[in-house]
Amino acid sequence: MVSSRPSTRTKLVVLAVAALVTFAVAAPVAAPAEPQADEAPAAMSWWGYWVGRKGDTAPGTKYLRQRQAKKMKTNIVLVHAGRDPGELEKLRAGFEVLHEKQQNVGVVLMLDNILRKPADPNDNRCYYNEVDYQGWDQRLTELSNEMHRAGPDGWRPVDDIVAIAGFDEANVNDSLCFTGVGGAPQPIPYAMQLARQYFPEIPDRGHVWMLGPDPFAHTPPNAATLEGSTLTFAYHYAAYGNGPWDPTAIPYCPQEGTYPPAAPLPEGSLAKLDQDRLRTFVEEVNAVRGNTDTPVVFIPYSNRRGQRPFYIAVRGVACTLTTLWYHTRCVAATGPPSWADQVRGFLGWQWDNEPTVIDPDTGTVVAPGWIGTQKSAPLKQAGKWIGRNLAAPACTPSP
Repeated sequence: MVSSRPSTRTKLVVLAVAALVTFAVAAPVAAPAEPQADEAPAAMSWWGYWVGRKGDTAPGTKYLRQRQAKKMKTNIVLVHAGRDPGELEKLRAGFEVLHEKQQNVGVVLMLDNILRKPADPNDNRCYYNEVDYQGWDQRLTELSNEMHRAGPDGWRPVDDIVAIAGFDEANVNDSLCFTGVGGAPQPIPYAMQLARQYFPEIPDRGHVWMLGPDPFAHTPPNAATLEGSTLTFAYHYAAYGNGPWDPTAIPYCPQEGTYPPAAPLPEGSLAKLDQDRLRTFVEEVNAVRGNTDTPVVFIPYSNRRGQRPFYIAVRGVACTLTTLWYHTRCVAATGPPSWADQVRGFLGWQWDNEPTVIDPDTGTVVAPGWIGTQKSAPLKQAGKWIGRNLAAPACTPSP
């Protein structure tokens, strides 16, 4: 059974500010005091899916409308806020369905599309000035007003938000595409300042980090890029490539009845590659901040490229996902304090499928798309297995 959705502090409504929320140009307003937590969310207590592409609200609202959270036994979902006309109305409608159906799921609201500068050949998308921040302020004001508008029974969409996510891949390419110019604030910390200002009752907020081996392409966290974040999101997709899918790479598959021991995961396994990157990131954040207070939501791979991928590859993704979840939860629940204690939970990327894109003039495939968990029986089985075991004792084999 799925653990109940926590109260405001514990709820997982991560407003992923991936819609590039408009930052105010005026002198920074003093942020209100942080809300106090009723209770700290347990490690590995959040499980759900990233739904939709940046700025596309419709897939997330469809997920809620179809009550997929209940079917998949998830307690969080990431939904995107978009800047296009009609996106805010769709977002409100999705929250209303969530409220009416009492689905017991927290929303992670992504703001990247509100914040990020769109591609423009006449404007450098990497640099942000006061005019850009005026747009942030306008869009965030509209979003905040709608999320705080009460319905007939007093309920507000913000009541179902547990976290706010800002920029996606905030650390890619040395963060050079997030630079304030002309005396304007730096966009990465400023986004968090505004998230706190516009959503003061949501204590959990942070950007999405891409984890990788190249420090020049995937910049490690530092004081400036962590400023204002109270939680981080991080992803690494060891199972994204083309295998191998042999027993060395896929040694366990919990939903099939084979479980990793509490000992370290074996070398060469895809789950260990993901876990090593995650552990390193947690340790880097702790080194910057000098404490172990910053939780992380890990974004594992729950997808496969193409519309008809090989079964062995889909199974490899599914088994890697459940192995990583099972083992990380076990590490957090046993032994001395460790990095795993800071892992709030998993947010699988991604739920919905993406159709193949074909050039209408040439008939050639521009992008193969992906199946998502939505169109894959093995990936659905893996997700439901995690959901069924959210409340089960850690390190305990379960059907």
